[in-house]
Amino acid sequence: SLLLDTLNNTFKNLRDVENQLNLPVLGSLPLIKSERDQGLLQRLQHDPDRRFAEAIRTLRTSVVLSHLDKLHKVILVTSTVPGEGKTTVASSLAISMGQMHKVLLIEADLRRPMLRKNFNLPVGMPGIANYVAQTAPLADCLHKITDNVDLITAGAVPPNPQELLSSRRFAELIRDLSEKYAYIIIDTPPVLAVSDAVLLSGLADSVIYVIKSLATAIPMAQRGLGDLLQQNAPVSGAVLNY
Repeated sequence: SLLLDTLNNTFKNLRDVENQLNLPVLGSLPLIKSERDQGLLQRLQHDPDRRFAEAIRTLRTSVVLSHLDKLHKVILVTSTVPGEGKTTVASSLAISMGQMHKVLLIEADLRRPMLRKNFNLPVGMPGIANYVAQTAPLADCLHKITDNVDLITAGAVPPNPQELLSSRRFAELIRDLSEKYAYIIIDTPPVLAVSDAVLLSGLADSVIYVIKSLATAIPMAQRGLGDLLQQNAPVSGAVLNY
């Protein structure tokens, strides 16, 4: 049947990811039901279901250990298509790393921004688009989520997200902020949706590729990953959401 064919063509476990993509798996996360998030903060700090917090800690350790020789400060998180949980991975990793370091989370998914809602921030707050377009100073675009974690949301979404993300002003911002934060985590659009992530991979020290178990089609992920590797993106490994 069509359903069985579809399921047979998706990643079911860590071994599938390693074999089909030839990538190390940095972690696997039990995907949370809703991303309405004080939820996310609550969950990481006082989660009755310890599995999620535990899984994120394991991911944090893998990310840090995969780069002991060179501190990988700028970490880009992407996936194949929308709905695979990359924003949850990026946010959770930022909050978890923030327990030990000063971390900045940047929302570079300007087409389908979720982070403002996820962290219950007010509508209309300035973000990355405003800063790059020079309609708001950086100080107004930085929002504290925890003691150690700051967030820059997408802001007023422009008609030309790609021009904005490929601008020199954006690249300079990342470079300047790298001196102030131990890690910068950038949530980017899925690779097969638009080419933003491939474009931004040039600014990253490390790229984390998010896969959703029983949902991400193997050939599509292979294509998305191929697009990144063709541009010499520094792909460090995959995260499997299940």
